[in-house]
Amino acid sequence: SSVKHVENYYNAFGICYSATEQTTTETQTTSTDKDGDKTTSTSTQVSNVTQVWTGGSVKVETVTGTVTSEGDDGSNSQTNYTIDYRYNADGQLEGASGTSTTTGKLADDANDGSSGNYTSTTTDTYIIRNGQALKSQSVTTSTTTVEGQEKSTTTETTTYDYDLIGGSWHLMSTVSQSETSMTDGGSESTTTTVTYTRDSNGVCTGISQNKTGTQTVKDEAGGTHTFTIQNYDADYVFDET
Repeated sequence: SSVKHVENYYNAFGICYSATEQTTTETQTTSTDKDGDKTTSTSTQVSNVTQVWTGGSVKVETVTGTVTSEGDDGSNSQTNYTIDYRYNADGQLEGASGTSTTTGKLADDANDGSSGNYTSTTTDTYIIRNGQALKSQSVTTSTTTVEGQEKSTTTETTTYDYDLIGGSWHLMSTVSQSETSMTDGGSESTTTTVTYTRDSNGVCTGISQNKTGTQTVKDEAGGTHTFTIQNYDADYVFDET
């Protein structure tokens, strides 16, 4: 479900000089695993858009928001994000930047009931093409703790590539490189590539995903074991209806 509230502000000449928009969206998702066990999660996103008079018209200045989620498996999270837009004296978009922070709790362990907590910070970089702000890179650093003890730190860098289709820019691929360091000496390194296919209007008609990577773990005796992802490919197609 989604609810939008918009307020426009006018001067004595009837010209709109600023506006605010708040959208609240609630989503409930239920998944079933191979054993028939169901997990339900509920998320709420509140997005606030502020528009101001710039270069002869009203334009978006900031977008802020909060996303909260909670699952019946004990997991929960909250993300706060901000995107700022910059214009030149003529009102042309010349830059944008974004940041977000997330805190959350992992699902409860089925064996002993314990779970972990995590925090992450993301910095987004944008490029401007034909007046569009396109996210070009995201860098996320996250830390996971269990019972107050730090267990792992992960840094993930995602880059985005676009094509001009039907008069506007559309996302064509993303490449995410993730590096995880664990306090017990283990590590993990993965690269995930997602590619989108689109028709002449830019409508997405398919998605393919490929992942490569290695993981090193330590056993209780101090031994080291290395695992390698092999032949990980996934393809998605859309129902034309």
